Amino acid sequence: MTSAVRGEWPAPEASHQTLEAERGLGIGGKPYYFYVLRAVDSYGFVVCVLSEVESAAWPTHAQGATPFDSGGWWLGKIHTDPPLQAKTAERQAVFRTLNVLLPGWRSAFEQYILAHYSTVDDYLEGRAPESESQPSNGFTIVRGQPNTAQAWTWELRIPHSMIAGRVRLRA
Repeated sequence: MTSAVRGEWPAPEASHQTLEAERGLGIGGKPYYFYVLRAVDSYGFVVCVLSEVESAAWPTHAQGATPFDSGGWWLGKIHTDPPLQAKTAERQAVFRTLNVLLPGWRSAFEQYILAHYSTVDDYLEGRAPESESQPSNGFTIVRGQPNTAQAWTWELRIPHSMIAGRVRLRA
């Protein structure tokens, strides 16, 4: 964290499961992973508030935001109706469909909130979307148990090579 405060971002060390998900979904660039406006207790008690530096625009080809946790998606921890098997070409296809380019992630996130929540507070508190989440290919993401908020919390993935000069630690 000290390095991030100084604006230095060492290459992230990924777990075995993260590496497996990155390979399966075609995620490259050794990304840093961030949840948008949400914290998840299982990842610790430290919350970092980051801001994008407006002067350093994202390259138009940079991908890196989804309306769910990508690792949980690939590993089958995000449940669908009807059920989709983990680690399948079908999960790859859905991921590619719902993956948002970094230059447009904010707009996509805002549209998602407006379409699925009455208030932003419902999202901030980890409540399930009020309407079906990500209908695609004839299935929906289950809005209750066994899913948790990671099934509908936006994930931002910033490749290591793109983070310096574009993201600043604010608090």
